[in-house]
Amino acid sequence: MYIPSEAVYYDVVLREEEGEPDLTAYCAERHVIPASPNTLLAYLQVVALGVRGLAMQERTRELQQGVGAVRREFERFVELHDQLGRHLENATKKFDETDRALARASGAIETLAQAPIAAGSEQVALPLRLDARDTEER
Repeated sequence: MYIPSEAVYYDVVLREEEGEPDLTAYCAERHVIPASPNTLLAYLQVVALGVRGLAMQERTRELQQGVGAVRREFERFVELHDQLGRHLENATKKFDETDRALARASGAIETLAQAPIAAGSEQVALPLRLDARDTEER
């Protein structure tokens, strides 16, 4: 409550006469703060700082929630990245395994192609690949 006179303000705040109700206690019971021309600015600044503090607290809560969401998303990304690494490792192992099997098969085919069919007969070269047309004719 704004009291426009310093003299009246101090009379209200400092009054302690017997039989008279204590106006400061009465104001406090009703959540009223008396303010004079000299104290009004200080009270308003305190209120403004309180409002800023509440806004900052709310913004901090929002930021914490955002960081939590980003953290959960990052953890999911790490899981997917690890899973992809395992899949690539398995694919590499299978590729190497089939590459070795292919090399063995190619070597065996080459050995067979170089070996004579029968003693004294002519050597026949075998093709390394069969075309789709060749398999249909047989």
